Amino acid sequence: MVSGLDEFIARCLIIGSTNLLITSSNFPIFASTQNTLIMEGYTSKSGKPSGVVAYEIGDDYILVRFHEGPPYKYSVTSAGHDAVAKMKELALNQQGLSTYIARYKPAFE
Repeated sequence: MVSGLDEFIARCLIIGSTNLLITSSNFPIFASTQNTLIMEGYTSKSGKPSGVVAYEIGDDYILVRFHEGPPYKYSVTSAGHDAVAKMKELALNQQGLSTYIARYKPAFE
């Protein structure tokens, strides 16, 4: 149960073309039965608000979801190995991912 708006972080479960909003106090998870997409919640350790809300790490890509719009896929092919490795590191450390993307503007698919 959500005790206040300041603790509210959304989980979004997407089933077909229907959106269902589910609340969670810690980890937003975005899922699609069409793409079998499960994303880890992202909360910056710096304490500052982040543009990134969730991510998914694959062998040769990182999928990043921002507050608005669809997820962006940064792959080894589009952004390069070094950029993808750095973004994976930042995502796992929960710090600096949004800043890195804004600063270096890696290409996405």
